[in-house]
Amino acid sequence: MNKNNLLTNREYLIDRDSPEYRYVNWYSALRFLENYKSVVCAEWSNTCSSAGDWDGYLVQHIGNHNFLIPISQTNNYPRLGYTLNTGNLIASWKGEYNSEDALTIYCDCMEYEINQ
Repeated sequence: MNKNNLLTNREYLIDRDSPEYRYVNWYSALRFLENYKSVVCAEWSNTCSSAGDWDGYLVQHIGNHNFLIPISQTNNYPRLGYTLNTGNLIASWKGEYNSEDALTIYCDCMEYEINQ
């Protein structure tokens, strides 16, 4: 497995000039990530900001491994669109993807980080 294929520590501009988006909204970044064949899930878990400065996670499946990676987006106001960032790898596991397990791992990691 080539770890260079992991979507870690990247930054993307999600705006209406992106070829696949005529109308950009809060969920455009998730659609962008889901265009990668290896991404089995992309979810926002913290949507408290009315500006769309949200965070969450993606699960990438490569070979027989799943990789949990945090994501965040920042509203580019007054410019158009959002900046999507991916973070460091949080966890990996072999086997099938399970959405409840992925969410539990992500929440546990975020709780641990907050309490440090």
